[in-house]
Amino acid sequence: MSAPTREVAPARRRSYRFVKRMMDLVIAVPLAAVLSPFAVAVGLAIKRQDKGPALYPAKRVGAEGVEFTMYKFRTMVTDADAIGGASTSARDPRITPVGHFLRRWKLDELPQLINVIRGDMSLVGPRPTLDWDVARYSEGERRLLSVKPGITDWASIRFRDEGEILKDEVDPDEAYDRLIRPEKIRLSLMYVDHASLRQDASILVATAKALFGHEPVHGRPGFDDDRAKREFFKITEDWSTKADQQQWELARQRYSLAAALGRGKVLAEVGCGTGYGLAQVARFTKSAVGIDIDEWNLAIARERAPECDFLLGDAEAMPFRDAELDCLVGLEMLYYLPHPEVFIAEAARTLRPGGHLLVSMPSPERTAFKASPFSTRYLTAAELNELLDQEGFDVEAYGSCPVGGSSPAKELVRRALVRMHLIPRTIEGRAKLKAVVFRNMRTLESIEVDPERAFDGLSRLDHLSAAHSYAITVMVGTRRSSSR
Repeated sequence: MSAPTREVAPARRRSYRFVKRMMDLVIAVPLAAVLSPFAVAVGLAIKRQDKGPALYPAKRVGAEGVEFTMYKFRTMVTDADAIGGASTSARDPRITPVGHFLRRWKLDELPQLINVIRGDMSLVGPRPTLDWDVARYSEGERRLLSVKPGITDWASIRFRDEGEILKDEVDPDEAYDRLIRPEKIRLSLMYVDHASLRQDASILVATAKALFGHEPVHGRPGFDDDRAKREFFKITEDWSTKADQQQWELARQRYSLAAALGRGKVLAEVGCGTGYGLAQVARFTKSAVGIDIDEWNLAIARERAPECDFLLGDAEAMPFRDAELDCLVGLEMLYYLPHPEVFIAEAARTLRPGGHLLVSMPSPERTAFKASPFSTRYLTAAELNELLDQEGFDVEAYGSCPVGGSSPAKELVRRALVRMHLIPRTIEGRAKLKAVVFRNMRTLESIEVDPERAFDGLSRLDHLSAAHSYAITVMVGTRRSSSR
């Protein structure tokens, strides 16, 4: 089943392509001029190494199936095509010493600025491929040929260390088809089906961050080692987490709403943590699946909630078929994602028409807002509403926990602690601080999920500008039968 596509009016499509082309030229022409001395130095280094050509002209298939010559700095021995396959592992003996350096920093792609200026390629778009691989495309995959290929896209970022993935494989070509190609095509199709200038800009920013090490290759920022994962575990709510009345009520409220939206249906929670909430929601659903990027969390979830299925997975590449879900829940997780717009697009792909997406997050517009450790970016209510609308959702927005509503004095204390940087970084530390002030702390496993009380404590936001008056923003998106 193919991913749902956005029906874009021809005039709008032409406008997008025109502006995209102008953006390519505005960026590529001055960038090529600035980098030309460096490119000459790289070319000389390649020539000096083995006297071979500095550039590698490669035949690739572009938009509408038209073949063109793509340029790269040569990173392999001169007869590499004759002595090996198309896929390259990090230990491929054909890679030269200079080539290893160029591949590490993706500098071998620099000559493709020429292709961008000529109009063969764009800065952003699915990577161009070989004719024999295009011949394998299914009918749905041929949508990749409807746009210009690019220097970077979501798949390029996700698999930027492709050689490392293949380095221990006996047959790199077979391993590429098994481990990389399906996901690359899926991400590239996602780009094509949700093409926009906003997405192009996000990909360019994400590419720059990835090149300079601000994002790991296959996961969330900071989660490329066990120590970092343990640190993330410390900021995850657990079954035994002691909560004050407001935190406990928020958990009850969020999961009661999830139960109401998913009653009798197929529901999945992304960023499920240790599963304390999903276990309660599962009593009301047809089936319940939890996804998390942290095996520490999932090990606890599987032990404590055997009635649910739990999968190790990525919010930006969910392991579900198209239109498989009735309800998707993402609570307090959107701001940990490097590309929240990709998650929203994934939600549109995996939800059936009429299905619901439930998202909640702290409002960054409130006074003395405190960001969570490992967070990437907090969307405002207006930004999130726009993303949901663009991906085919009708949106209802709510505010929860009026700022200072229950206790103005406690709100003033909170603001003071934030300004003095005295808010603990961990869930356990925050619980200990709250225990000094609040009595009758309760564990989160005791929350009482009730679909009939789903909207208790929620205020409808008729104007999104009112979000700053609430600590939490809650949005329910209903998947339209077709995107506008």
